[in-house]
Amino acid sequence: MNLLHTKTTRCFFLSLFFIGSMFAALGQATVQGKITNQFGAPLPYASVYVKGNTKGTVANTEGRYALELKPGEYNIVCAYVGYQRSEKKITIKAGNNELEFQLNFQQTELGDVVVKANAEDPAYEIIRNTIKKRKDYLNEVKQWQTRVYMKGMIRTYAMPNSILGVKLKPNRDVIDSAGKGIVYFSESLTQYYRRLPKEYKEEVISAKVSGNSNGFGFNSPKDVEVNLYENNIQIEGLNNRGFVSPISENALHFYRYKYEGSYFEDGKEVLRVKVMPKRKYEPLFAGGFIEIMDGSWRLHGVNLGLNKESQIELVDSLLIRQQFFPVNGKVWMPQNTEIDATFGIFGIKAGASFVAVFSDYDLQTDISHVFETRVIKSIDTAANKKSVQFWDSIRPTPLTVEERQDYLRKDTLEQKLKDPKYLDSLDAERNKFGVGKLLLRGQSFISRKNKTVFDIPAVALGIQYNTVEQWAYQIEPSFRKWGDTGAYSINARLRYGFGNQHFNASASITKQIGKQYNKRWNVSVAGGKNVYQFNPSSPIQGLNNSVATLLYTANYMKIYEKAFGEVAGSKTLNNGMRLTLRMSYEDRIPLQNTDTTYKWKQYRDRRFTSNYPEELPAGFFDRHQAWLTTVSLRWQPGVKFIQYPKRRFVVESDQPVFNLTLTKGWKNIFGSDVDFGKWLLSVEDDLNMKLGGTVKYFAEVGGFINNSNVQLPDWRHFNGNQTIVASPFVRSFQLAPYYANSTRDNFVATAHVEWHLNGLLTNKIPLFRRLNWNLVTGSNAFLVDASRNYMEIFVGLENIFKTLRVDVVAGYDGFNKKPTNGIVLGFNGLFTGQ
Repeated sequence: MNLLHTKTTRCFFLSLFFIGSMFAALGQATVQGKITNQFGAPLPYASVYVKGNTKGTVANTEGRYALELKPGEYNIVCAYVGYQRSEKKITIKAGNNELEFQLNFQQTELGDVVVKANAEDPAYEIIRNTIKKRKDYLNEVKQWQTRVYMKGMIRTYAMPNSILGVKLKPNRDVIDSAGKGIVYFSESLTQYYRRLPKEYKEEVISAKVSGNSNGFGFNSPKDVEVNLYENNIQIEGLNNRGFVSPISENALHFYRYKYEGSYFEDGKEVLRVKVMPKRKYEPLFAGGFIEIMDGSWRLHGVNLGLNKESQIELVDSLLIRQQFFPVNGKVWMPQNTEIDATFGIFGIKAGASFVAVFSDYDLQTDISHVFETRVIKSIDTAANKKSVQFWDSIRPTPLTVEERQDYLRKDTLEQKLKDPKYLDSLDAERNKFGVGKLLLRGQSFISRKNKTVFDIPAVALGIQYNTVEQWAYQIEPSFRKWGDTGAYSINARLRYGFGNQHFNASASITKQIGKQYNKRWNVSVAGGKNVYQFNPSSPIQGLNNSVATLLYTANYMKIYEKAFGEVAGSKTLNNGMRLTLRMSYEDRIPLQNTDTTYKWKQYRDRRFTSNYPEELPAGFFDRHQAWLTTVSLRWQPGVKFIQYPKRRFVVESDQPVFNLTLTKGWKNIFGSDVDFGKWLLSVEDDLNMKLGGTVKYFAEVGGFINNSNVQLPDWRHFNGNQTIVASPFVRSFQLAPYYANSTRDNFVATAHVEWHLNGLLTNKIPLFRRLNWNLVTGSNAFLVDASRNYMEIFVGLENIFKTLRVDVVAGYDGFNKKPTNGIVLGFNGLFTGQ
């Protein structure tokens, strides 16, 4: 009886399952097809939506689309910028429904408009009317939320065999012998919240990265938010000045326009205006067209491009397409935004394509509560664990054959990467030893299986010369283990002075402590014995000092030995403030010159200066011990966070950064001799002036609260420079002496400001605008007292060959009471990340 009951129960539930599945199938319907032009060519990323609501999708690069709907009657609209919209009525039944579209190129009609000689083109009146309505539409909707599907792809089209003498060995599972391959492919689904003027939040529902099942990708709706109603269009990484919108308040000063006719859609006339820059090498769109609705003067479609004449960096060209559609019958919002870019460097040619599809707009619900936290992007724990069936159900645009193949190929590759034998073979190839590599570039030994890497820097770069050690050799190897758990790093510094025959070694180990990401401390322990400059900022590098010493008998570097032990910890607090605690014990040992006379023939009678800074009073550095504690607070108002499932990252705001550092030297603790307290408060910021360029500033005030016993390494030193090689910008004084103004007084102030014109002015000079060399100017100054002060101004050119900077500097040295001037060479731009 029990057995019969059990079987009956199972049959009952199986019947329910099949009946439920049948009804579910009856409730599912898909309309799909292909979108082509009149010649049969596919129209990639064409828009398809249901007339009267926000349900829609876009086609893939093959022109194929798929749209999930409930059975019923619908008017389906297909649109593509530059082509006639097509509307078809269809009765959709359960299952798959085929509906194909063929769009014809939009033949605009000039109508009765007659353009006479010397008369203004009708486009200008259209643009003036649009500009008048710009602010209304910019602020029309104060807040909204939408669901955004994004797809991003980066691919290579060509790749050289080597770059700057370094042979390239691309993975042939990704890039073929012709240099072609997809190096990044990702999809994401995000709930996007937006509140004017600048607030936004992204909640990543699902993310998928080809070949990385644990990845989340870097697709972001904020990065593709292009709004021509803004006066200045900022596109990250292309140009700090931004680009003047063709409908900005001052657009008529920057662009020429041509009326190309109109067409009617749903009884409304749509006007097409060709956009052309008035001048080359200005931050302007290089060409294209915008479509504007007559009477309401709203944007209907955008097709604009940027190229090198737009003063863009990193990429060679960029195309922006936007299609708008009515959300509630009145407000028009972007349905999809497509950004395509091409770029090339060192023989590598590549392209990138990102498309965002917006749906389910909600303009009514109050979303104020979303912005109550500091998290601007959160990623669900299961975001990268969604099934294939889930993606097939939510993906608004079907995958192309190439995209499906990339997923399959990369999934296979990912499985191979889990095989220790395959990893060993990859590592064996990468870790091959080479004498030339070790000498000039350095050598890395990686073990993907163990998640470790051991780096040896270029051996040739470790050779130095100074008057204390004479010829010296220094090398700084490092070891790192990565991963979500157990990650740590070890950095060592080994140094031998052949003149004084001293061997020194020091090392540090750094690790994160704490299971919860928001409570973790970044802890480091360091110790050993090594050589250091009196100024802990190391204002002159070893190579620069070697050249100055050997060629000009200018031994600027002043050094001492230090045996030490140190413990430090830092943590980001919930308000974004960064707290750092440091405690150290140091045994400081003075060093004397072992080489006092320059041996080269042409300078036989010349002598080196002392290793002690001769500009300063004697007697402030004998061997001593120091017990030091330091507390530092770094704070930036408005800082935000990106929340990953197991970690959190700080996103800096557009507010200034404040740093406060308090240091105490304790007397009689473990024999410590020092007795002082000092403070330092700084503020810094980068101000984006858009068309006016970028202004960077850094200012400090500080001094000693108590200076009963302050040894020279603890004095307040200024980062001077007495060589032709520039010291770090916005932190240094390019012509000031290294130690002449060092102080232990109770107050000191410094200020640095730089204005990077980013093409302003130089874009008017034919040669410079083609080379994309930019002007930079500014000033540096410090004040100790009436006799110890310094000020300099400079004008320079930067971005020379993408990395070189040349400055002409003029200043006044209060210590020596004389003007000073010179030229310094520095590096910034492409190779330094600036």
